[in-house]
Amino acid sequence: MDQNNLYSKASIWFNNNAGILLILVFYISEAANKYIEYTTGIYSIVPRFIKLGVMIVIGIYLFMQKDYKFFKIIFALLLCYTIGQYFLDISYSNNSILVLGRYVYPLILFRYFTLLKLDKSQKEFFFLVFENLIILNSILIFIGLIFDMPLFKTYSGDRFGYNGLLLTSSTSSYVYIITLFYFVLRYVQLKNFLPTL
Repeated sequence: MDQNNLYSKASIWFNNNAGILLILVFYISEAANKYIEYTTGIYSIVPRFIKLGVMIVIGIYLFMQKDYKFFKIIFALLLCYTIGQYFLDISYSNNSILVLGRYVYPLILFRYFTLLKLDKSQKEFFFLVFENLIILNSILIFIGLIFDMPLFKTYSGDRFGYNGLLLTSSTSSYVYIITLFYFVLRYVQLKNFLPTL
């Protein structure tokens, strides 16, 4: 099998399945780590490595798609970050690198999903998986609220909030903001008979 044919098959498979795999891996890793943290009290670094792996795989994919303009933007962001870190008293700490990752990760995901080319049935399946994960997590939030289940709480202690099986409040905010935009756009498209997502 020649290299171009292998690249072509890998690209097609990645294009067709990676979006669904990404959201499933993301949700399952969040849920598993929240359960581990709840039962053992140990905060796992596994989600960070999963996100790093996703960033690397998608970065390679974007590079193979010759999306050099996007990499120029990321490079400019990294350059500004590096210059800013130079002038801080405590620069380049582990926490600051994690914060950078929190800014770069969504950019890479958004860029990937804007380049994703799926036919109508693939899009419908992708959105079906997304909707079902959101519905599942929302049901878990209501169960946690009704039965006061600590596993589904956002915060330990007396602070109020439930986020289902999502690990952090910031992740919950991102997920539900994206969900809100998704459902509003879907509603507008259905109401106005616009082409669907």
